[in-house]
Amino acid sequence: MRAIAVWAGILLLVGTVGLAQTISVAAGSVLVGHRLEVPIIINTSSSNGIGDYEINVQLTNAAMLDIDEVRFPAAFSEAGQAQIAPDRNSVSITATDFDDQVGALQTNVTLATVVLRAMANGKSALRLNVTRLTNDNGVRINPAISEGQIIVRGGPANDQVTVVGGHDGTLVCEQVAVPVILSSAPNGLKNYKVTVTLEKPIAVIKRVEFVAFSDASQWQVSNEGTRVSFSANDAANVVGPHAVGVQLARVIFEGELPGESGLEVTVNFLNNESGTSAGTGAKDGSLKVTGIKCPPPRFFQEAPRDGLTLDVDQPNISVNIEGNPTPDSIVLSIQDSAASYVLTRRDPGVLWDGRIFSASLAQAGIRLAGGRVHLKITALNDQDKLGRSDWDLCVFSCRDAGGAQSIEAALDANANRRLDDNEIQRAIQLWIAAKVVPGTGQRIDDRKILKLIQLWISGASF
Repeated sequence: MRAIAVWAGILLLVGTVGLAQTISVAAGSVLVGHRLEVPIIINTSSSNGIGDYEINVQLTNAAMLDIDEVRFPAAFSEAGQAQIAPDRNSVSITATDFDDQVGALQTNVTLATVVLRAMANGKSALRLNVTRLTNDNGVRINPAISEGQIIVRGGPANDQVTVVGGHDGTLVCEQVAVPVILSSAPNGLKNYKVTVTLEKPIAVIKRVEFVAFSDASQWQVSNEGTRVSFSANDAANVVGPHAVGVQLARVIFEGELPGESGLEVTVNFLNNESGTSAGTGAKDGSLKVTGIKCPPPRFFQEAPRDGLTLDVDQPNISVNIEGNPTPDSIVLSIQDSAASYVLTRRDPGVLWDGRIFSASLAQAGIRLAGGRVHLKITALNDQDKLGRSDWDLCVFSCRDAGGAQSIEAALDANANRRLDDNEIQRAIQLWIAAKVVPGTGQRIDDRKILKLIQLWISGASF
């Protein structure tokens, strides 16, 4: 009977309760080529804080704006995810406040910030659809919605064919993608070639990314890295007649020196669908670089994560490294219960592609003992700044080495870093019976079961 009552209580927890709260986006204005940060704000949290949410954002006038990225405040940064649609006109945003950083009845809480890129003159609203919002107890909140309107101005008239350079900023040693925008195409687009020149050597051009034009697309950077020419054909008719706000390409800059510089835009040629010149103008952009010197390399484990059980059949270590590490300075150290190992990019089974350092332990001739394994990776950048990251893995099971797993890892039978239906059922059974979770030495208390249920409902990874 107790189990039935518990399940009924859980259903009540995830039920719907209407609360007087409003989620809003403010109105704003932005110049063509520039970016605008638009926060999504809830006017007040519930008496039990905020648990998790899922919000869909849609631009009502897609030609005026693109969604560039989504940023999360500290409370939601650990489990915040954003899926931007390929046309960059909508985004699905999900997040969970795992650490209860949003307190009771906290006012003007920023849930996320949507960064928009202005593409052409006009107006567009940001339409919000809140598909899920809960408090810390898993109780559903039904907020009111207040939508804001964004005005884009400062660009050429929408019937004037002009190539516009973006305006952006970055840090020393960091990269930024600056768009090159076609203001309008009254008669469509057949092909084009554009040159972008950085007027002051405060950055270097790393590459060009083509958003929609894959046919015969090519680019070439000058030896000094401050000028790039790129061209493409619109064989798939991506740009039809009367199109406005078309992103031709994105130029990737990496900051080198603090300062500001203009981005001179030159249209070598631009032909409409009939193959005749579109009589194109150009409008320059700008770049600002801030910072003093390069930070040390930073490390982000792609797989596996801290405490995760390593695949014994294919034991691979993969680490994402940012900050321009010197390739020969990257060292991966591995310590298990029996021995120590050191790997560099020159060892068998090790690959370095400029971004990801990966090691096949089998090819490197390393066979790890069962239990907990400690790993450390270090690297230097070109200014000899040292970066370091440490983490632990498990082989077979961390219990073999006498260590204790987290409750989430112990429940995660299929090692997908999410709680599936059968796994949350197992958690509830252990909670009801007040039994120790195998391999953890811990019991699931009332507060923990609520956290686990939120993880299961949201589908977020841990």
